[in-house]
Amino acid sequence: MDTAKFEDALKRDGFNDISTIGFPAGHDLPDHAHPYALRALVLEGELRITVEGKEAAYRPGEVFALESGVHHTERSPAGVRFLIGRKR
Repeated sequence: MDTAKFEDALKRDGFNDISTIGFPAGHDLPDHAHPYALRALVLEGELRITVEGKEAAYRPGEVFALESGVHHTERSPAGVRFLIGRKR
């Protein structure tokens, strides 16, 4: 997916807090939740998110989303970089 189009869609849908985030290889964040909804486009690497015991892997060009308050874990064995929008 084109990053400019993705960013336009984020703004259109109210995800106005937009940034690019990267995590190094070995990133492993235990169970937590965010006080905002998020939608993100993976730019490089891979991010694995587990929600309710089900893990999903996201790679370049793929989009993931989480609603506010959803408990999840995150890990990235090889590192990851993604464009994220947050809706507070």
